[in-house]
Amino acid sequence: MNSNIHKLSKFPAFTWSQEALNELVLSLRIKQDTLLKRMDTLSVELKQEASTLILRQDIIANIEIEQNLPFFEQFLTILSQNEHFLGKNASFLTDSTQNYKATLTKERLLTWLPQFSQGNLNATNIQLDQFLAWFNKPGLDRLLKAAIAHLWFVSIAPFNGGNGFVSRLITDMQLAKADGTHYRYYSFSNQLLKEQDDYQFILEQVQKGSLDITIWLQWFLNCLGRAYDASDNLLSLILKKDAFWKKHVDVIVNKRQKQIINTLLQGLGEKLSTTTYASLTKCSRDTALRDITDLMEKNILIKKEGLGKNTNYHLSH
Repeated sequence: MNSNIHKLSKFPAFTWSQEALNELVLSLRIKQDTLLKRMDTLSVELKQEASTLILRQDIIANIEIEQNLPFFEQFLTILSQNEHFLGKNASFLTDSTQNYKATLTKERLLTWLPQFSQGNLNATNIQLDQFLAWFNKPGLDRLLKAAIAHLWFVSIAPFNGGNGFVSRLITDMQLAKADGTHYRYYSFSNQLLKEQDDYQFILEQVQKGSLDITIWLQWFLNCLGRAYDASDNLLSLILKKDAFWKKHVDVIVNKRQKQIINTLLQGLGEKLSTTTYASLTKCSRDTALRDITDLMEKNILIKKEGLGKNTNYHLSH
């Protein structure tokens, strides 16, 4: 048995049984199409919010998977303080999907490894060149190509550190190509974390096997399907927010009212007092009461409990 398939003389001439994959690919395409069509109905604002939420999931997953790459901690902290943070400091996490149409190069790969990750090229430059030429060449089903790219990259391991992390970014890039959008509606890294033991087992078996990678492709595509399935749960609050505003599309609200409604939709215990309203929107209690009264008249808020200052309100749904 070989210790790594990249040492085989015919590597990377991968083979697989297309017949064994046809039904799986078809079902996966249906899931993908259903997800993308559903998310395409969201506003640009909510699409971006969904992408940011998925990015946070990716960061958390990578912290767990790559415990030897502690630089993820700073981005988790920033995102916990500002859910819309997608600035320059996180570009190495977002470049693969934000710029998924751009050519993948050695130089670009190195930008995905911050200097403190000690990432630099080892002696497999020729293999990396071969991989990049294949990756940038059109052709082959994008979902299959994402699976092959992941396996190929971790097999040649061209960096002295962070190869697993970069392989997931490469996977995300190819999946973005498959989706045809830079918005991210599911987290493959998060699903990989959930199935880490199975991932390590199947990867080890494939690495010690032949260039027939059918079993790897089957596992990868099934894992991706479960990532699609998990999207509803990951994005449940955003989908709830979208459904609410579509239901009340003709209702006019001011900026403060919209902020409060979105806060309630995101889980403020679905309870609201005049004092809380004033505090969150930085307005007077009188203004807060007028806003709340207006929302009640528009059947968006209803009284729940309490009297006077202790009165609570919640969304009427």
